[in-house]
Amino acid sequence: MTTRANKSGINADMVKKREATYSHEDEGKARGWLEAVSGEPIEGFFETLKDGSYLCRVLNRLQPGLVPAKYERPQSFPIRQIETVGQYLDGCRKYGMEEKDLFVSVDLVEEQNKNMVLASIISLGRLVRHLLLVS
Repeated sequence: MTTRANKSGINADMVKKREATYSHEDEGKARGWLEAVSGEPIEGFFETLKDGSYLCRVLNRLQPGLVPAKYERPQSFPIRQIETVGQYLDGCRKYGMEEKDLFVSVDLVEEQNKNMVLASIISLGRLVRHLLLVS
């Protein structure tokens, strides 16, 4: 992960406010859903999801071939993690998610906006349920 300067002033206040509203209950629900779809356990939520490979495997479980298989392998280099998360986000768009429900790669890779990442995963679960009901 790249080293960034600590936030200060209003930026630090915004980060604190965002962190204070993070829902561990929603994280638990998202974790359970992801594990049920993937069949793989999640040890640390953001540590497991950070490189995007787990999320790519989830999408390919929902719809095989949605994300190229090479992105299902864990990545250690930050640039590869951003690329893999980008592939996941492209797969979400193909699956039918709206742009407003997606995060940007650095929200996950650099953990800049955990709330948005969590909200996006919850939105994906909601979309999956909706598609199952209408089919």
